[in-house]
Amino acid sequence: MDLQPLTAKQRLGVQISRQHQITIYEGSVRSAKTITSLIDWLDFVRNGPPGNLLMAGKTTRTLRQNCIDELVSILGTQLCSYNEGKGVLTLLGRRIIIASGNDESSKDKIRGLSLVGAYVDELSTMPESFFSMLTSRMSDANPRLIGTSNPDSANHWLKKKYLDKARVHLTRTGEVRTPGNDLDLARLTFVIDDNPTLTPTYVQQRKAEYAATPLLYKRLILGEWCIAEGAVYEVFDDQRHVVDIVPEIVQWLGVGLDYGTSNATAALLVGIGSDGCVYVTNEWRHDGHTEEQLSDGQISQRLRTWMRTLTVPGSRDKGIEPPRLIVDPSAASLRKQLQLDGLGSMRAHNKVLSGIRIVANLLAADKLRIHRGCTHLLDEMASYVWDPKASLLGEDKPLKQDDHSVDALRYAIKTTQHIWRPHVELNFEEVA
Repeated sequence: MDLQPLTAKQRLGVQISRQHQITIYEGSVRSAKTITSLIDWLDFVRNGPPGNLLMAGKTTRTLRQNCIDELVSILGTQLCSYNEGKGVLTLLGRRIIIASGNDESSKDKIRGLSLVGAYVDELSTMPESFFSMLTSRMSDANPRLIGTSNPDSANHWLKKKYLDKARVHLTRTGEVRTPGNDLDLARLTFVIDDNPTLTPTYVQQRKAEYAATPLLYKRLILGEWCIAEGAVYEVFDDQRHVVDIVPEIVQWLGVGLDYGTSNATAALLVGIGSDGCVYVTNEWRHDGHTEEQLSDGQISQRLRTWMRTLTVPGSRDKGIEPPRLIVDPSAASLRKQLQLDGLGSMRAHNKVLSGIRIVANLLAADKLRIHRGCTHLLDEMASYVWDPKASLLGEDKPLKQDDHSVDALRYAIKTTQHIWRPHVELNFEEVA
């Protein structure tokens, strides 16, 4: 890896960091905050006091992807080597313990350690209990803890209990503020425009990508901590996204299915049109709350009847054999029943926020169209909102109400993105 010289703002951030026990590099995606924090960490590893060191991520896999591989690329394997089996990184001749902070039990993994320094990747994704335990394990008179984070909810514990109480703040504009707080913490904010390695075209593409979801644009481009509120799909417009005519479908993606026994089960047929757009052409729905409750066998039978007898708008052909059924990952019993009935299925990818982002980007690019006959989906697109109670707790969750068809849509779009992306012109990167 060719390491670029630090910009004036990056150098200032590192200088400020060295004067404080805790430093959190936070801000937008691709803002160079991670590489700057790693250079800061390398300096401490080389020049800091003797004693135990630790690096942690939400998982050891993400830590390796985001940080360890980057360090190996910079230094080479002679100066940086990772023994994954032992959970130890040897960096500049020093032994560093590798840990994960993915759940509440993670704090027990570091209980009893005595540390002089720690580096934590993606802090906002970890439980508060892990971070609290980590800060309590700092034993040297001048310990250092360096962390990174993307913005999250304005009510997130990291913002309210730490960032808002920072002694010094390097803002996104480069201004240094000293609020006079007691907590010996430096808050260093970086945005995508601070990264000197990115071309203006790339920066504009990323800004356009997130503009489809105002919540994510504020957080991941502007670097703002803000709550999720209002409509999830703010860009949805029935004048743009609802159609009466469906062009020839050149490739079927499959049927997305959200499962419910006492609630609604919703199925959506999705394909790629000859015009390079993704189309939702047909829907099936049974509401176990207002109608009779169906067994898995009955749901399977009705799905098969629906697929065998449906007519795609604009086509004279009746019936379809979709290449895949993309099923709610919680519906293990239904998947087993479908298999017994000769219908193969796959577990849907269920990363809610990244799935919402993909759907929103398709809507913003005018590349997702919904046939007017999909009335339940259209009703939900307009009423799908963020949960205000979850927002108060610092969590991002859509309200679990009237969300069966929109969930089925998200399953279908997210899970098949590797199939439709080569056929649909978009300026955004694949989302994990």
